Amino acid sequence: MMKTKSLLIALCILNLSVSAATKITEELSETGKDFTDSLDGPYTEHTIYFGPRVDYIHYDEKFYLCDFQELADKDGATIVRIDGDPKSREYGVNPGFFFTYQYIGKKVPLSFTIPKASFQIGFFNAYDGSTQDRRSVGNNEYVVEFEPYRFNKLNFYGTYGMELGYFMDLEKTHIHIVTGLNGRIWYRDLVNSSEVPDGLRVTNVELYHWLTAPIKTEIGFPVSKTFTFGVNLGLKFLLSGRMKYILSLSDNYGNSAKAFANPVTLAHQANFFDKLGICAGLFFQQRLSLRKSIKVSPYFEYFYSGKSNIGEIDFDSNSGYFYEPASKTFLIGLSINFVKHLEISDQSPGNSVD
Repeated sequence: MMKTKSLLIALCILNLSVSAATKITEELSETGKDFTDSLDGPYTEHTIYFGPRVDYIHYDEKFYLCDFQELADKDGATIVRIDGDPKSREYGVNPGFFFTYQYIGKKVPLSFTIPKASFQIGFFNAYDGSTQDRRSVGNNEYVVEFEPYRFNKLNFYGTYGMELGYFMDLEKTHIHIVTGLNGRIWYRDLVNSSEVPDGLRVTNVELYHWLTAPIKTEIGFPVSKTFTFGVNLGLKFLLSGRMKYILSLSDNYGNSAKAFANPVTLAHQANFFDKLGICAGLFFQQRLSLRKSIKVSPYFEYFYSGKSNIGEIDFDSNSGYFYEPASKTFLIGLSINFVKHLEISDQSPGNSVD
């Protein structure tokens, strides 16, 4: 069965390649250009990529007794023990849309990619966490108690970035080495709407922002003039991370209360490996015509972020302290790129001419 499916996929790709080559030849014949000299794989000087993407994200925070004690030290208290399972996990499927423009120089094979933007919505992300309470057991000594708490919720994700690279067009491969700056924003809604009484409006949000510097390599293997298979692998280093906590309550009678808290710094005083992540992926790009292609890209990311510093929060005349625990993020995704080649020339990127 697997051999039959593989054969069918190969035949479909072959049919697309033949159809694309025929169409491109017809388009080039009108300009007097030759097919072999005018087309070299999926790369052109000016290219736009856009289309749908969908990610499965699993986010998991890590809690430790020493972290709760550090928080309690602010009040001069002692944490005797932890009862229950402290946890805060998010997971779910997040569909969205992306847009990217890429330039690859002709004479100087440098690349520039911007804005690498995307927006995604997690409609039914699951929150698998726990409630937290501190119970006194004696002379300024406390037990921190946790009870399971789970509900479905809404999340919003956004990314943006700029990358610079060096492109090498070799005899049988294309190699693209890239670095730059990438930002990621997460609007994490922590309200369980099913438990909010009628007439009460609650905002309980954690707003995250990460800025990372990737170093990655993409290698493309042209199977034909119209079809290319490729792999990419890289590292992502956390340059900065912030989390802002937003809490407010209001009702139909004009009563309201808001929390005021300064953002905390993620991975505060973390070592190098507490700021490091990996990314990897594949891509399959089929040329459909002289100026259009389609590219399918499955990808994977893993990222670890150390705990934040301790922040202070004031809510309705009461003050307290909070921090953001260390966390791990796993991401598996798929994007379908509709590719628009804005310029076709006799010279492929990375090959200079006199």
